[in-house]
Amino acid sequence: MDCTAGNRHIWGKDKMRDDVIFTDKEPNLRIAPDLLCEWRDLPKHFPADYFHCAIFDPPFYSGQHGPFYRDVHCDPKEKAGSWWSIFSTKYSLRVELLKAQQALAIISPRICLKWCDTDEYQIDPILTLFTEFKPIFKQSWKSKSAVGKGVTWWVKLVRRGFTP
Repeated sequence: MDCTAGNRHIWGKDKMRDDVIFTDKEPNLRIAPDLLCEWRDLPKHFPADYFHCAIFDPPFYSGQHGPFYRDVHCDPKEKAGSWWSIFSTKYSLRVELLKAQQALAIISPRICLKWCDTDEYQIDPILTLFTEFKPIFKQSWKSKSAVGKGVTWWVKLVRRGFTP
């Protein structure tokens, strides 16, 4: 499952897949999600451990660098109430990530987290918010995009106490 599918940027040319359920809360995406819902509502739609793995690519913190990214990647008509507005403060970012990992811990024992470091938040402080999971793999690469020159991380997390 990809619970923050957006317009499926991370999928490259393979955006239409039958083996992945795509969810997002944005109603006017270029590629409609299979299920329109917020990540905190996922346990209402799926039973415990329904998925083997959930892909979680949360939006960047919309501090200094966020508005540019939002304007480039989101539908301009959807700024009010979009994912980006919930991260208007560092506190709101932490609260939403804690809620997300709690919901994901119910429906999946594994998370593949994609995170792009910013001046405000780098990967290690973010990982401390995932209290119900432990990281078992972490890989990074430098971005060469016009949007940013930061580091992008992929981290595999496994729910604490889970044994396959």
